[in-house]
Amino acid sequence: MRKNTVACLIGCVLTALAAVGCKSGARGPRSSTIPDAKNLNVVVLLLDTLRADHLPFYGYKTDTAPFLNTLVDKSVLFERALSSAGSTAPAVASIMTSYYPVQHGVITGFFMTDRMQKDHPEIELNKLPSGLATMAEAFKAGGYKTYLLSDNSNISDEMGFAQGFDKHKTFNNEGSDKVNRTLRAWAPQIKNGGRYFMWVQYMEPHQPYLQHRPWFKATGGKRTDTVAAYDSEISYLDKRLGEAFDLFGWKENALVIVIADHGEEFWDHGLLGHGRALYRETINVPWLIYHPRLAQAKRIREIVSSIDLLPTLAMLLGLPSQANWQGRSVLPLVDGRADSGRTLLVQMLRREERAVRSTIHSIVKEGRQFLNIAPAEGSPYQELFRLDNDWGETRNLINDEKEKAAALCAELEKTEDALPKFVQEQVKIKMNDKMLKDLKTLGYVD
Repeated sequence: MRKNTVACLIGCVLTALAAVGCKSGARGPRSSTIPDAKNLNVVVLLLDTLRADHLPFYGYKTDTAPFLNTLVDKSVLFERALSSAGSTAPAVASIMTSYYPVQHGVITGFFMTDRMQKDHPEIELNKLPSGLATMAEAFKAGGYKTYLLSDNSNISDEMGFAQGFDKHKTFNNEGSDKVNRTLRAWAPQIKNGGRYFMWVQYMEPHQPYLQHRPWFKATGGKRTDTVAAYDSEISYLDKRLGEAFDLFGWKENALVIVIADHGEEFWDHGLLGHGRALYRETINVPWLIYHPRLAQAKRIREIVSSIDLLPTLAMLLGLPSQANWQGRSVLPLVDGRADSGRTLLVQMLRREERAVRSTIHSIVKEGRQFLNIAPAEGSPYQELFRLDNDWGETRNLINDEKEKAAALCAELEKTEDALPKFVQEQVKIKMNDKMLKDLKTLGYVD
């Protein structure tokens, strides 16, 4: 990260590392409001590009997800869960490892420019470091059979995401129907193979937003029709999720985590899509933990991070854990214990030769989000928002709270610099016309 101001070097030096978060080092399960789940299968449903506030149980005006709504009564719901990144590859890498993008080094994904394709038909992407233990490896060590099915080409074996999975398959935006057909083909093996951990990544509601009937209702306006199409994608996926639950009986036999990698912008701050900014609409993701025997639903208001998922599962299920995980178990919050001051990082990193979009480093602490933004063109600038009373981030306080901004800037730099980094690994992938066309359709090509 660029050290661009003297203020960024002052204050918060001694507390930076401690504030990153308590590390989950306990190996054994613990008593919790969430019942014992060691005899259950565990399923992570990663719903690509789903922003939390477009779901009915997060207050959305339209019932976009009636099936998911049926899970809430037996779920712990996190109202303010934040992703560690604004695009798929780094965000999923962080969920799977409980390390930040600046640590694991997966920062590029399949995003590219036409110039890159012209100059480099064989592109080089970041790969999840082979020496970095993943969520699947923790479950495998815990005696689970492990399965990965992804409809996002970023989450592939080539990029290292298949580490620890006994069976894996990756599509490139084939749709939830194709995903469910594959699940049906896998079902006999999965059902007869003993206790399992499964990661299923659906691509809806990622761009392009299809107008699914009967949910899509045209309004005649470009912006409103765009949002309506996005919402219809959610509803279409919601029906497919119900089919997957029925296929495997997850309402009775599984601990199910529903989460997203990142959200989506609809001109909230002047932009459409994702991968360009780190405002609330991009980083506030849905996260619920469904347990078939949960006695009482709970809603957690405190800010948590998606990198907390792995430490939470490790503590709940007695899986092997690592002292250096940057996330921490949220079970104390679920049990009603107050959380101490928490520091979270949110990052959008670009290699210099690929910096066609902004490079953004952000820190969340004490109800505030501070952003250090280096655009591809123009001068760097900073923003500061109060999340406790301005969740929509409508008022930039950078000039009103200069001392607080300087302190957060200093903590951001010191924390990032002090974090242990893993040796970055790359993989070369040969592009062809079809791959380029698909990536353009998904908005991965500028």
